[in-house]
Amino acid sequence: MKIKIYTDCPLDLYYEGVYYLKKLNKVEDVELIGTRFFYYAYIKLNNNFRLFKNLRSLIMGKKGAIRGEPVTNLRGSLSAPFRLLFTKNIILSIAACRNSIYFLYLLKLLGKNLIFYSSWPYYGKEWIRKPRFGDNEPLWKLFFKNIKAVGINKHAAEGMKLLGAKTCHIPHCVDTSVFRPRKSKNEKLTALYVGRLNEAKGIRSILGLADKFPKVRFVFVGSGPLEDEVKNNKNVEFLGKVSDRDKMAEIYGGSDIFILNSYKTPEWEEVFGRVLIEAMASGLAVISTDCIGPKEIIDGKNALMIEQRNDMQLLEKFELLLKDKKLREELGKNARECAVEKYDTAKIAEKWLEAIKR
Repeated sequence: MKIKIYTDCPLDLYYEGVYYLKKLNKVEDVELIGTRFFYYAYIKLNNNFRLFKNLRSLIMGKKGAIRGEPVTNLRGSLSAPFRLLFTKNIILSIAACRNSIYFLYLLKLLGKNLIFYSSWPYYGKEWIRKPRFGDNEPLWKLFFKNIKAVGINKHAAEGMKLLGAKTCHIPHCVDTSVFRPRKSKNEKLTALYVGRLNEAKGIRSILGLADKFPKVRFVFVGSGPLEDEVKNNKNVEFLGKVSDRDKMAEIYGGSDIFILNSYKTPEWEEVFGRVLIEAMASGLAVISTDCIGPKEIIDGKNALMIEQRNDMQLLEKFELLLKDKKLREELGKNARECAVEKYDTAKIAEKWLEAIKR
C-alpha cells in the first residue's frame, strides 16, 4: 500500500504517525506533497536570485531571504494533481474553503480512498478561509458527506462529523524513546519556551517572568518577529531555531519547567500544541493557557492550566512551581505517563492504519 499526503503545510513532523507505518513495513511508501506550487516557486526565486530579491524589496518593501516556510519539491508539487489521479490512498490536509475543492471532489467521484485531515475546530460554524472566487461552500459540504476524516483535536472531529463525514480523532504524536526524562546538569532551575516568537504566543509575558526571576535560567528556542526582544533580554538564553530532534530532546531534558502561553486571536489559535506533548514526554512540569488544543491534553494532574492573557495567573503558577519541588516532580511524572499512554508514535501509527483501512 502506497500513501500520498497532499497538504498545504508539508512538514514531516505533522505526519510522523503515518511515516512510522513505513518503518513498521505496514505500508510500502509515504510521499509528502505540498499544494502551493506557485508559492514554493516564489520562495525559491527570492532565496536564490539576487535580481528577484531586489525586486521584492523594491515592490513590497520586504528584504532578505524567506525563512521558516516549508517547501517541497517543485516538480512533485506541479505534477501532483496528475499523479493523484492514479493514486488510491490519499491523505488531504487542505484549508476549507479553498478553490481546490473542484479537484478534491473529482478525486472523491473517482472513488479514491480519501482521508481529510484537519485541526480546524470550528467546522459547521465558520470556515478557515473564504473562497477568493465565487461561493464554493455548498460543494465543500457535499464533499464532506460520507468522506473519511481525521481530526487532530476532538473539536475538529466533531465539527466534520456534523458535516456528514465519517470521523475519528487522531492527535499528533511524540517519539517517547527520544523525548524522555533526563537528569539535568544545570545548577539553576531552568524554564523553557519552544515555538514561534510572536505576540500570540504570549512571549512578552514570559520575558516579564525572566525579568522578575533573574536567578532562574530562561531558555528560548524558536524564531519570529519578536526575536530581537528575546535576544536583547539579559536574563534569557536564546538558542534560535533548532531543527535537530535529538538536540531538542537534550534541551527539554536540561529543563525543569515548560511554559506555553498562547492566546487566541482573530487569525490564529493553539489548536493542538506539539511542543506541549514533547515537554510532557520529557517529564517537565508544564504551565499552559487554556487554548482549545491544550485543554484536550491537560487534565489538571499532568500540567497546570491558566487563563489566556492572564499574567497574574502565570506569575502565581510559576512561583508555585519554583517553590514546590515535589509538585514539579509529580506533574512531570504524570505528564510522562500521559504522553506514553496517549501520544506515543507507535500507538498513533496504529490508529492511522485503522483509519486508512476502514
